[in-house]
Amino acid sequence: MRDAFVVMEEETAAGHLAGYGVTTWAGLEEEAFTVRELLALAAEAAGGQHHLAAIQLPASLVMMTPIVQALHGRGPLPAAAGAGLRVMVSAPLHGGELPGMVDQELADLIRPGLTLAQTCVLGWWERRAGRVPLEWRCGGRSCRREGGP
Repeated sequence: MRDAFVVMEEETAAGHLAGYGVTTWAGLEEEAFTVRELLALAAEAAGGQHHLAAIQLPASLVMMTPIVQALHGRGPLPAAAGAGLRVMVSAPLHGGELPGMVDQELADLIRPGLTLAQTCVLGWWERRAGRVPLEWRCGGRSCRREGGP
């Protein structure tokens, strides 16, 4: 990854890029690397002031780890925000599967009147903000309340 950062920093110095980012499916969640490590690699590659500007990672009602971590003040979301990095979310609909997992009860809990697809996109943000109770779990083929139907 350091070698890739060196190339990105060279392209930035040449005026071809304003900045660059890192996208990962599981690297941050599985702690193959941390935001702090990415920032250190970028600074090393740049020889000082780097141009790492953003991270992208999956987050949805199915892939809740970054959201749950953020609710406890840890993980890549608060680390990136604290470092001034932009954060972009991939797979908010979990490859198109999530709308088929959500029922009207969960949709109404998140915000009455939304379609199931709208609920899925808004749901991860509402969960991150603490407005969707943590007892809801999405996975397999449905979203359900833990400890009940």
